Amino acid sequence: QRQMCIRDKIIAVPAAAVKENVPGELPVDTAGGIWENSLKKPGERVREMSKWILVPDSFKGTMSSREVCGILRTELLERMPEAGVISLPVADGGEGSVDAFLEAMGGRRVRVSCTGPDGAPMEGFFGLLSDGTTAVVETAAAAGLPLLEGRLDVEGATTYGVGELLLAAAEAGARKIILGLGGSATNDGGCGCAAALGVRFLDEAGKAFIPVGRT
Repeated sequence: QRQMCIRDKIIAVPAAAVKENVPGELPVDTAGGIWENSLKKPGERVREMSKWILVPDSFKGTMSSREVCGILRTELLERMPEAGVISLPVADGGEGSVDAFLEAMGGRRVRVSCTGPDGAPMEGFFGLLSDGTTAVVETAAAAGLPLLEGRLDVEGATTYGVGELLLAAAEAGARKIILGLGGSATNDGGCGCAAALGVRFLDEAGKAFIPVGRT
């Protein structure tokens, strides 16, 4: 398909319906249709698409894929009230992964207290799918880049809160946990997460500690 700018919006027009190298702008008639006197058949109408499938990933550090879908849907329906809009938010394991699973498979978001990437208490979340035994945890929910916006400290940040989310999911009845690893603001190799799950790390003197990037 060919995209053609028409005033303040972009309309998708089947490429076969328009001759190659047609100069000028396609005018919009009062009924909202697109007309062009250079179509293969004089007066033939090229209609706007009536169904839109939205499949965005998140906008890193700004909006989740679900939020992007919501904005696009609202704007499309404001301009084309009769359009059919299907939203399919996706994610690659980073921000928005929980929402993408919940949108596709049903379930609920569970909010829990956990440790943030800077070691301070915060509220995180995980997804519990509709089967009641499968949970989705995204690393970004407890150690993501947006949580340290303007104060990144890759050597000192921790994934401890991710381990706490995994424990909370298990305590909520999950027997299968899907863990997304994208969007992390940390570089501790998952040691903080392991510590929260009970692994003990010892220094040269045999004293327990929680490793971060610099240690």
